[in-house]
Amino acid sequence: MKIKPLDKRGQENLKLSMSKMIKVTKQNIDYYIFAMKIKDIDSKITRSNNEKEVTILDKGYMYIQILPINENYSITLAYDEKGKFIEWYFDVTASNFLDERGMPFYEDLYIDIVLTKDKKVITLDEEELKNALDTGDITKEQYNLAIREADLLRLEILENYNALVNLEKKYYNLFFKEKSKEKEDNSNTYRVNIKPGIKVAIVLKKDQKTGILTEGIVKDILTNSIMHHRGIKVRLEDGQVGRVQKILDNF
Repeated sequence: MKIKPLDKRGQENLKLSMSKMIKVTKQNIDYYIFAMKIKDIDSKITRSNNEKEVTILDKGYMYIQILPINENYSITLAYDEKGKFIEWYFDVTASNFLDERGMPFYEDLYIDIVLTKDKKVITLDEEELKNALDTGDITKEQYNLAIREADLLRLEILENYNALVNLEKKYYNLFFKEKSKEKEDNSNTYRVNIKPGIKVAIVLKKDQKTGILTEGIVKDILTNSIMHHRGIKVRLEDGQVGRVQKILDNF
């Protein structure tokens, strides 16, 4: 069973033109979200979806992977070089966790679920999961976990289809949609633009080296000056403190 990092910036076969990671907390679950755009790759990767050949990894393609800590799945949203949505890809995982540096990882449990744009649900790598059990790479308990989680995903995917569509649009707009010059200004550095109750993305002190952003609602503004070049310091409603990097009130 492979342990994989959510952050793909160190992957040898990929060259990225853009990458970013944020953290969102909802209903007491921490979701780490990594977005990247492929600048170059050794060779493109294709897959057959119900006898239709689909390119899933190539130059210019864009991806957003969402990893909920302490859950047993991850979601990857895939887009082609023109920003056209391709599919939702669900990895079943044995565990999602943070290492000693606070970086997110997951243990891949082989079996995967794909939801296509036309609402077809496809199960992948069931034979690979069985082989992993037969060779002792996973335990019977882990095998049963994989089957159970895959069954739950298949049931929940179509029930929550509209929510998945909204999720896809939200994060594509956040990470990849071209912003006008007006929106790409340094509004996060001016105190007048930051108000209690708005949604922002901040960088916590412990995350300054990794660049991970944390989303939340502003409770208190801690910077007294009218501006700060690294972002206005705030306290979120959940008590976390950091400097505002993005104003997300429109998302």
